[in-house]
Amino acid sequence: MPENEIVLHGGGGIVPQSMAEAMRMADLMASAKLVPVHLQKSPGDCLLVINQALRWGLDPVTVAQATCVVSGKLCYEGKLVAAVLVSTGAIRGRPDYTFAGEGDGRTITVSAMTNDGKVRTITGCVRDWKSNNRYWQSQPDDMLIYRGIRQWARRYAPEAMLG
Repeated sequence: MPENEIVLHGGGGIVPQSMAEAMRMADLMASAKLVPVHLQKSPGDCLLVINQALRWGLDPVTVAQATCVVSGKLCYEGKLVAAVLVSTGAIRGRPDYTFAGEGDGRTITVSAMTNDGKVRTITGCVRDWKSNNRYWQSQPDDMLIYRGIRQWARRYAPEAMLG
C-alpha cells in the first residue's frame, strides 16, 4: 500500500495499517486541541486508545472523545460502552432501560440478551451510584443509563470491553 494512501474504516474513520502508522496517528491526536485534555500531549495514551478502538472495530478519534481518566485509569463513557456491546455483537439487539421511583430512590434496570440467549439484568439506584458529577442533579436518568450499562458490561460482557 502506498505510504500516503488513507485507509478508511467501514464507518468512515481513518485506520492505521501498521505500528508506524498508529504511532504517527497517536502523535497527531496528541497534538490536536479537540481531543480530550487527558490525551493532549500524550502520544502513548493516544496509542492505547487507538489500539483499543481498532480491537473494537471503531474509529479511534471517536473512541478518544468518549474517554476520561478516573483515579489514574482510562475509563469509557456509558454511550461508548453501549456502542461497543452492540457493534461487537456481545449482545443481541439493543439494551433496554426501565426506570422506577423518584429522587435519590430512582432506580434503573438495564436488560440485554447475551449471545447464549439469556436476558441478563442489573438494577441500580441514584443513591448508590451518584457521584459529585453535576449531571447527577440535572440529568439523573442519563447518568443512571450510563452507569447502568457500564455495570452491566462489567458483569456480563467483560470480554467485549477488553477487546
